[in-house]
Amino acid sequence: MKDTKKKEMKLVERLGMNSRQEAALLQIGFRFYQQGRFGDAKNIFEGLALLDGNNAYVHGILGSLYQREGKDEAAVSSYSAAIQLFDKDIDSRSNRGEVFLKLGKFQEAAEDFATTIRLDPARKNPAANRSRLLVAITQDAIKLGKEKGFEAVQQERNRLRQSQGRR
Repeated sequence: MKDTKKKEMKLVERLGMNSRQEAALLQIGFRFYQQGRFGDAKNIFEGLALLDGNNAYVHGILGSLYQREGKDEAAVSSYSAAIQLFDKDIDSRSNRGEVFLKLGKFQEAAEDFATTIRLDPARKNPAANRSRLLVAITQDAIKLGKEKGFEAVQQERNRLRQSQGRR
């Protein structure tokens, strides 16, 4: 019996691109990102996401770019796509937790931070260590709010924002 299923081709394959060409685009996009050329990097990674939607790395970088722009929902969506493709993606999970925290989605943030911390028992991954820091700062803010009220929490929130800007 003949198999009637057609093999699904990635768009990169349909366009005649090979894996070396795709890897070269990834490298160029990442260099732009490292150089602070975020608009150029975003153009490349958005294109790569269209060409090959099954690349967790592409979605993770896009999430970072959207997060930088303050496009929180787009960042969460990209990080979620990366995590769905690679559930041990510490960077995307930590970053998504950070966006959730900013959006006031504390349960979701806590779940991401807990998973991130669990995935790094050796405490060597910088993103997991940032999650540990954000958990500690959040716990301190809650304690402070109970002890000293809303104004103290606002000051703690400002401290959190400053720590996020130092990445």
